[in-house]
Amino acid sequence: MATIKSATSPLFVERIEGALGAVRVTVADCGAPVLLRRDGVDARSPVGCARHDGVCLACYTGGDGPTTLDDNVGRAAATGFKVALRAFVDRAQRRTDATIQPRWPEALARPDTVRAPLALADGPVYLAELFEARPSPTSAILSDLDGEVVFGKVRRAAQLVVVRASSYEKEYVVPLKRALRVKAGDAVRAGEALTDGAPLPHDVLRILGEHALVRWLIDEAQAIFRAVDVTLPERHVSLLLRRMLARVTVTEPHDTGFAAGQRVARADFERENDALLAQGKQPAYAEPLLEGLSELV
Repeated sequence: MATIKSATSPLFVERIEGALGAVRVTVADCGAPVLLRRDGVDARSPVGCARHDGVCLACYTGGDGPTTLDDNVGRAAATGFKVALRAFVDRAQRRTDATIQPRWPEALARPDTVRAPLALADGPVYLAELFEARPSPTSAILSDLDGEVVFGKVRRAAQLVVVRASSYEKEYVVPLKRALRVKAGDAVRAGEALTDGAPLPHDVLRILGEHALVRWLIDEAQAIFRAVDVTLPERHVSLLLRRMLARVTVTEPHDTGFAAGQRVARADFERENDALLAQGKQPAYAEPLLEGLSELV
């Protein structure tokens, strides 16, 4: 099954190593983590750690792991990815009965919402697409709001699809060659796919927010390896996502020295705002920024 081997690109692995290699874990508890909801329970995660100089041990281990510090956790996480990918290739070559069951982002609210199964050979390819976070002409078109689907006219080989709420509506121009997942009169929720294709992580972030994006990407990554009974610790994925979400885009600078549209480290942004608030000045506003692996190294 050469397709599986070629899918585990050395460049992809190198980018994982580059993104994680410098991650620092400190013993001192951050004290105020952003909790990540998991199976109805709020849990600690590296992606929600409040430390600016790395990740605290409590968040790295999820609050219930080892209490001793490994200075090379970033490299250990990168190695974990490599081992999992190798195990995937080895087991997938011997399995013909397994498939990968990806979920749509809205499955966070609707657990029964799943996509068509992927062939095993597509698993590493899908994983790379998720963490490179690159736009694709075949990416799914997601609804920006809750509402009812209304079909408009066909214009220039495209179907006009409208999602209509009580006081607002949004139009989507869908090429006729794309398969629709909805019909006129359907009720859809924000983040629900209107067409076929894999959701673009940037769209998930924009519509459903940072927590939903993180939960979805972790679940998708783990589903790939679970298909062949390979374990990939959640903290490895969370460390990678922390790096991918390490910067923000300034939208309103106010009394800071930032410029509108500037991309800055989240830690620098928070420090600047904390200093301004202490002086009674107006802090800046920003939006979360998702950067793919190729943008980090």
